[in-house]
Amino acid sequence: MKHTSAILAAMTLATMARADTLAERLWAAYDPVQSVSAELRRETRAEGGNTLRMLSRVHWRRGDRLHAETVTPIRRRVVADGMKLFSYMEGDPLGFARPIEQLDPDWRISLRKIPATPTEYLLRLQGVAETERPATSEHPVRRGYDTGRVHAVLCLDRDGRLACVETYADAEANEPIAVHRFEQWEERAGAWFSRRQHMETRVDGQRLRETVQVLRLEVNVAMPDLLFQPGRFFKDVRFTDDLRRIYPPGETER
Repeated sequence: MKHTSAILAAMTLATMARADTLAERLWAAYDPVQSVSAELRRETRAEGGNTLRMLSRVHWRRGDRLHAETVTPIRRRVVADGMKLFSYMEGDPLGFARPIEQLDPDWRISLRKIPATPTEYLLRLQGVAETERPATSEHPVRRGYDTGRVHAVLCLDRDGRLACVETYADAEANEPIAVHRFEQWEERAGAWFSRRQHMETRVDGQRLRETVQVLRLEVNVAMPDLLFQPGRFFKDVRFTDDLRRIYPPGETER
């Protein structure tokens, strides 16, 4: 067992060495992860307002396979079969479906990020030049990335894990727009998974706090192909590739 772990660690380090930026090296470290299954309990609390709780189950597999189901507060299912993504929310007049390569970048990142990891941020920063940012006592390594829309800062803890992502309006801003922290780490398949995540941001001047707890985490387990066959899960649902037909101008996508 120790021999296998040593080989896996060496392979991961070799893969990371071929990448240029910290974001690329961190993403490359997840190469051994082929599939993930988990339950996500998400709680979003608005300052002085209500608390929204969501329960989701997700099955992810490399090759653009995804089966994600939100069961509360509104049922929604997303299934991707490697070629096309299908999404339907209970109560909508139509579902949404589009070939994966024609999806907007945000949809593709949502499809390809690995559950229970910080990989959503890493995917957004692939190919983006980095700059050094001042270290802190908590985060000895910090790197900044200007995406053109925001300035993201990756912060590593003393064990080399991506413990925090800070988002700023620009490189000169002192106050972050959002801070996303990753906690309760577990090593699986030679990669780090975060069982608990916290995010704090401001929307329209209101502070929002979100916590995600990851339960029933399974990594590199066999998943039946039936999970990723949309025809089995969308009986009598009609689909469109135009979101405006589901949410006409003036209406907000739920």
